[in-house]
Amino acid sequence: MCAYISTRESTDRRVTGQFKEYQMDLGIIAAVVMLIVWAIAALVKDGPGWVHLLLTIGVSLLIYRIVARGSSPDPVKKAPTRE
Repeated sequence: MCAYISTRESTDRRVTGQFKEYQMDLGIIAAVVMLIVWAIAALVKDGPGWVHLLLTIGVSLLIYRIVARGSSPDPVKKAPTRE
């Protein structure tokens, strides 16, 4: 057994998408930005009531993107039947 990964194997992983999970998700970034804007507007500037919609939408979007990112895109396959 070798203790190193060859460049060929590393390139194959990149091409096949094995490292795809490490890409930034724009939905998560948008949710974090909304939460930061809400925190500044609500806690520092004493913003109006509609500012709290940023909290609701930001938290909902963050949870949704984390769950959607963790679920597999492949449909569930049925187990083979016994004969």
